[in-house]
Amino acid sequence: SLVPFGEKADVNIINTCTVTHRADFQSRQLIRRAHRANPESLIIVTGCYAQVEAERIASIEGVTYILGNPEKERLLELLPQLLERQLPRIQVTEIQKETSFSDNPLYSFHYHTRAFLKIQDGCDSGCSYCIVPQARGPSRSLDPEKALEHLRALKRRGYKEVVLTGIHIGAYGRDLNPPISLEKLLARAEREETPERIRLSSVEPIDFTPGLISFLSESGKVCPHFHIPIQSGDDEILQRMNRDYSAPFLSGLLLDLHQRIREVSIGADIIAGFPGETEESFEKTVQLLESLPISYLHVFPFSKRRGTPASQFLQQVDEADIKTRAEKLRELGQRKRQAFYRQFLNRELAVLIEDHRDKETGKWKGVSRNYIPVLLLDDVRPENVSKWINREWPVVVNSVREKDVEGQIPQWRREHGDVAIVSLPEKRESPGEGAGKTGLGEERLASLKDLENRLGHQFKDIGWLDKALTHKSFAYQIYPQQGELSAMVSNEVLEFLGDAVLSLAVSHLLLQRFPEAQEGTLSKKRSHLVKQSSLAFFSGELKLEHCLLLGKGELQNGGKEKSSILANAYEAVIGAI
Repeated sequence: SLVPFGEKADVNIINTCTVTHRADFQSRQLIRRAHRANPESLIIVTGCYAQVEAERIASIEGVTYILGNPEKERLLELLPQLLERQLPRIQVTEIQKETSFSDNPLYSFHYHTRAFLKIQDGCDSGCSYCIVPQARGPSRSLDPEKALEHLRALKRRGYKEVVLTGIHIGAYGRDLNPPISLEKLLARAEREETPERIRLSSVEPIDFTPGLISFLSESGKVCPHFHIPIQSGDDEILQRMNRDYSAPFLSGLLLDLHQRIREVSIGADIIAGFPGETEESFEKTVQLLESLPISYLHVFPFSKRRGTPASQFLQQVDEADIKTRAEKLRELGQRKRQAFYRQFLNRELAVLIEDHRDKETGKWKGVSRNYIPVLLLDDVRPENVSKWINREWPVVVNSVREKDVEGQIPQWRREHGDVAIVSLPEKRESPGEGAGKTGLGEERLASLKDLENRLGHQFKDIGWLDKALTHKSFAYQIYPQQGELSAMVSNEVLEFLGDAVLSLAVSHLLLQRFPEAQEGTLSKKRSHLVKQSSLAFFSGELKLEHCLLLGKGELQNGGKEKSSILANAYEAVIGAI
């Protein structure tokens, strides 16, 4: 039986990582911690660190066996002999000789509502900083029929979401005979009885082919969340990294994903302080990240890995500079995360509720399709818990925290559901917070929120309105950077990112009349017009119909004529009001 790590156990199995020197250090810490807690226990160390540093691990007190990655796949088969101590202490074979995929699927995931399915292993890319190919071997893929079989099995076991994992999943199927692509595997999974949500782990920039992007933009199952290892925004550094793309390519890719996939979340890996990175090249990376619709960053200080080309490069960056740059990138990542979350204030997300409460707050928690962690300001009676967890619920976001958001189930869903939902005590905002910043009366604010909810439920089939609701212009973060809006108006705009009406009044205006908004190059004169338009709308001087017409450049001296292009959408919005 399983026991929590650190408690009394007969066997401790430690699966290690070696992607950075810190991962090595943490692996050694866990080994020593396990030995202190259970001096008589059998300690089996396996995984990537074991594969590349077996002799060093063998020198650590308490280690019984070291198993490489191929041996890890046979752990259950080897366990009887390991328990009897019948095998040599180090069991590590040559990983580069591995040519077949080891198919050992899991159908149970302790403390996880989501399931995980590994469809690919190994990597042939040869990035100059990366030790992973030494630890995982060449790229190899799971047979597509087996992959689909496992997906169907996970659905039968009740999993609503599965994460497809691998070292380089964009290379999926290239080694098979006949070859198959990730796009084709996903297309088959879309048609078959597989879980309602399929999430991709990290996908390389060059693996987003036009066909894959087109499929993702139309998929009903693949979650609009993509984690992309960008690594740098400077072309010279990308070349030294042996990354086969450029900064302009990255920019075009991310903007394309953001434009074509509604509510998409784009995360990115970034390395700080790669050898040869100057202050100038670092600033190029920062500027690129600031200009793109990125939702969050995973920042890695450069770490020398033994046996990699980058460990021998000249122009190694000083450790203090690496630390400073990494911190600056983390701060940027947090700003990006907050800006992304704020887009969904007062908007509805589809949230899969996890089977356990948040440890910090005691509230139920879940995750949206676009990877926003959500704390629920709702509770259920004990007899309803089984109908509540592992289920997708509509949740309206009403506040943004540092690393997650809070929200509630909307009234319409409460009234027509099979679960009795109870609201937690509402957190009141202090004077000067929230709606008070906008200068709007409570009645006006309530009507805006009500309109947002109704628009979200009734009019998603209207193409341009749907586009406006995704707040494209805000995600580019052009506001105080290039447009030079006043602080008051910037705050006012940000406060209402979740309101469809404001999106119509300002976002649609920017994108349709001023294409330059997408590049963040609005002139002061046009920025002033945006400012005056939003203020006029909030004061009631500019009607919604004027905003719509202005968005197409058709408002002349206060005229109220409607274009045929906007007629249907105009009637729908006015009807909702």
